Amino acid sequence: MDYGCFAPVKGFIDGFASIGINITNEMARKPMGLLKIDHTRAIAAMLPESISETQIMKAYDAFENTLFQNLADHCDVKDYVVETVTALRAQGIKIGSTTGYTSKMMEIVMQKAAMQDYTLDFYISPDQTAKGRPYPYMIWSNLMHFGISVPREAVKIGDTRADIEEGINADCWTVGVIMGSSELGLTREEVAALSADELRERKRAVRAVYYQAGADYIIDDMNELPDVITDINRRLAQSAGRKLLTPGPLTTRYSVKHAMLVDHCTWDDEYRAITTSVINDITNISANENYASVLLQGSGSYAVEAMINCFCRKEEKILFLVNGEYGRRMIEIAEKSRRSYTQLSFDMTQPIDAEQVEMKLKDDKDIDTVIFVHCETTTGVLNPLERIAALAKSYGKKVFVDAMSSFAAYDIDMSALDIDALAASANKCLEGQPGISFVIAKKTLLEE
Repeated sequence: MDYGCFAPVKGFIDGFASIGINITNEMARKPMGLLKIDHTRAIAAMLPESISETQIMKAYDAFENTLFQNLADHCDVKDYVVETVTALRAQGIKIGSTTGYTSKMMEIVMQKAAMQDYTLDFYISPDQTAKGRPYPYMIWSNLMHFGISVPREAVKIGDTRADIEEGINADCWTVGVIMGSSELGLTREEVAALSADELRERKRAVRAVYYQAGADYIIDDMNELPDVITDINRRLAQSAGRKLLTPGPLTTRYSVKHAMLVDHCTWDDEYRAITTSVINDITNISANENYASVLLQGSGSYAVEAMINCFCRKEEKILFLVNGEYGRRMIEIAEKSRRSYTQLSFDMTQPIDAEQVEMKLKDDKDIDTVIFVHCETTTGVLNPLERIAALAKSYGKKVFVDAMSSFAAYDIDMSALDIDALAASANKCLEGQPGISFVIAKKTLLEE
């Protein structure tokens, strides 16, 4: 209500004039949205010389006198508010309110609002809570009244910086409205008198204020709000709890998501300590001090490609053991990397046959490295890791393992099996987020 937010401005100008201080329109508007006594103190803090609390209270008393005289004349409902509220109510959405006005001021405002078909399901004033804006207590009072326990199921719409900050502090979605706002500070007539370029520049300045305050959305007028609500509901549906039944798994615990809410600088000691801890923990799952983990910012296939191309020299011959799509993917990597290789292919519904592997190793003396998938993600078939690793080592071959779907679910003792390198990723049995993979390798191999 109150297009351009003029009722309080005259009150503050008159209030400070009563103690012999002239303030500008901009000074009167800058703290707009705060509890009015807090607003008065915020203006006092802008003055070149400090004034006493007694003077502040005298200015506030004069402010109240002016405001109560002209408040009823500045209770026009802003454009599109009634229609928008009606449309939102039709969706079952409740309409609550917070304000910088005291409860006595709001009695006048709500009487005038009702005469214009604008009503609220609940409202509260800052003098009825511990503190006003930008503190979140008024919003929380609304949430408690409506029985809402998740703040992200509420949207705070406002036309001041304090509105946006209040919503952020309450952990709600925040929407800044430009037209009719205190930040724009113009009457409808003044808006109409502006050229298109002038209005565009004015709106740009208001938009910058809202963005700087941290608004999730910024709209020109309230008739754009239903589209914003639709988009918020889309985003809420995307982040709703669900079970993702994929071979991943991709479902992550709340503790995993919560750990990602903290910002870190990559040069920071805390970040380095976390990264070191992760590397050591991953290594210790399957290996001893003779191994080290390398974190990679890519998918599981990215890690497999890194393992093959870093640890297999161009002249070395690789034996790929294939019984599924991910075994075939390793061959594709070798093809594109122009590696020397041979392969043994098996039925995708059956484990790799160790006897055929031994025959191949006997027949082909040029093989340097044996690579296979431990648990073939395509089907879930578990290949005989211990048997194949022992065979390859008995013939003096290096052993690389794709353990995407088995690492941290099955015991893999790399040290005992003398496995040279193993690739896996965060989003399988570790139940972390996709996009991070790793290779555990012998330190000697890394040094080479």
